[in-house]
Amino acid sequence: MKPAYTFRLVSGEGGIRVVDRERDFFLFQDRGGFTSPEVALQAVEEFAKEKGLLVSVVRTKDGHVDRIEARRPVILNLSITPELDELLSRLALDLGLSKAAAVVKGIALLKVAADAKQRGKGFHNHRNRNVR
Repeated sequence: MKPAYTFRLVSGEGGIRVVDRERDFFLFQDRGGFTSPEVALQAVEEFAKEKGLLVSVVRTKDGHVDRIEARRPVILNLSITPELDELLSRLALDLGLSKAAAVVKGIALLKVAADAKQRGKGFHNHRNRNVR
């Protein structure tokens, strides 16, 4: 999905400015330049949060900010059994997470398992055989 906004950071005499790449204008025109990339990123994150957007920072190989993308979140409606909801609630509480964050972490773990399976690692059961 295409980002709602794509920004880049530009250094100049007045500090670091945030430029909307597609619309070619400075964001935060009422402010001067920012003192550091981190301060500029914080401002972009606040801007995105106010608009209900999620921010991701794309960095170059050497760690500098290449661009900042702000996207609309994808809303997922999920129907589950009461038993699964209870399990999810307990896991989230144990981990100190929201139920949504627990689901996201579970999906990340599932991806790790799927990647291992693709590399031929698989899971090992109690008999020491790969379960595929």
